[in-house]
Amino acid sequence: MDPLVLENKPVYPLGKCGHVLHKDCYSNYLSSEIKKHVFPIVCPFFKCNTTVSNESMTECIGDKNLLQIYSKYSFERFIEKNDDAYSWCPKVGCDYVFAFSGEQHFVCPLCKSDFCLQCKQDWHRNISCKENEKNKDVNYLD
Repeated sequence: MDPLVLENKPVYPLGKCGHVLHKDCYSNYLSSEIKKHVFPIVCPFFKCNTTVSNESMTECIGDKNLLQIYSKYSFERFIEKNDDAYSWCPKVGCDYVFAFSGEQHFVCPLCKSDFCLQCKQDWHRNISCKENEKNKDVNYLD
């Protein structure tokens, strides 16, 4: 993407809305939004809620670390917003993400943990989630 020039300074298109900003202003805006963990990043123009394109963001930000930070937390936000279709492995510290297939039993290919996706507890073969919870309560009291 070739930057346009306004007042002898390069400007970058922000997204499909057609708004443009000088490179330095745009870079500062993006850096600020990334540091605040804003997702998605939208056009800063008044009453414009168009999402900033990843292409223009990548071209404008020179700090690859900031782009990695944005990539990581935008992926996390995507999973959170689509939790009816995707989930993290229930094991604390495991970063595996999977799409729900309708199955109740899940064995994580990364950490090898065995879970019930209905109650997000260890797999409990041949007993309901409710019975499993009761058994845990009884065992806890022992």
